[in-house]
Amino acid sequence: MPNAAKVLKLVNILIVSLLVAYLLTKVSWTSSSSLSSSSRLVAFERPLVSSEFNVFDDVFSKRNLSNADLKDDGPIANLSSRNSKNHGNESSALGRECRNPFYKLAFVKTHKCASDTIAAHFMRLVENHNLEMPLPTGPWNLNWPNYPGHFYKSRKASKRFDMQMLHMMYYPSVWDQLMEPGYKLISVVRQPFHQFKSFFNYFGLSKKLSEFNGIPVDKTLDEFLTHPQQFYQVFAKPFWKNSMLFDFGFRNGVDNPETFVRNLAKRFSFVMVSDYFDESMIVLRHQFCLPFKDILMRIKNVSKKYAFGPKTTEDEEEEQRREEKYKRWAGGDYLLFHTLRLSLGKNSEDS
Repeated sequence: MPNAAKVLKLVNILIVSLLVAYLLTKVSWTSSSSLSSSSRLVAFERPLVSSEFNVFDDVFSKRNLSNADLKDDGPIANLSSRNSKNHGNESSALGRECRNPFYKLAFVKTHKCASDTIAAHFMRLVENHNLEMPLPTGPWNLNWPNYPGHFYKSRKASKRFDMQMLHMMYYPSVWDQLMEPGYKLISVVRQPFHQFKSFFNYFGLSKKLSEFNGIPVDKTLDEFLTHPQQFYQVFAKPFWKNSMLFDFGFRNGVDNPETFVRNLAKRFSFVMVSDYFDESMIVLRHQFCLPFKDILMRIKNVSKKYAFGPKTTEDEEEEQRREEKYKRWAGGDYLLFHTLRLSLGKNSEDS
């Protein structure tokens, strides 16, 4: 028994020693971590000056960038070129120096572009700053994909809203009537093929196609990309083609994509790119003079895998063939993405 007691005592001492060593390591790591992060965050507690724009470069240097990102017309080229300009006083999408936060924002919510995360964040701003937003009377959207409706009236004397961030088809004349005068339009886009795969998974297209013609679920994506027009006609879902553009009110087969996107770009003050989410939020903050706490958020609804297979395949050539097929099918979304993503670079230069 005495031997057992000694062994137990030694074991307890060992456990305590290991615990103390772990805590010391943890404290040391946390201290250095907080120092590193605080030095980065403090730069955003006030308007940036030109000498501090290397903070953006730090962000980009730690990203895994593809060759496409580094092309002359890619988002990184547009963002990094800001260093060659004299920024002087910080300006914003408001056309003036930043003084007071601007909250009259209307967000066109696009599917599978991190828009749930952004919408939830804006709802917090509505609550914190006592703003008015359209709240649905039924399902958690504003009659999407049909004509805007099914929401409670504004309690304001003007009967208008300060912010909008739920799924609602974008019809300019309707939004102009709903929102307070002087509101700014913002939205978010995503690399089209990545967005489509997420869309394909979210709306259960793999299950629908499998039940329709009996093909295995893991073959449904390739089947759709091979015969998109066939499934588009059979299921009669207009948002199965150019789904991002559809959320902006585009009508496939009726509207001209080039004309539609060109007119769209003129109306929007800022468009985020979900593929560069952190960078987008930093620029958003400076475009609308928001305090740092107003861009802190929690990521929502991130899929770890898709029903039809992995999010990405190791076979790059196969993935490229798939994307080429999709590009032929949904060229409008590619035009939208390549046009609007430039606003991220342009606005970062203006900031």
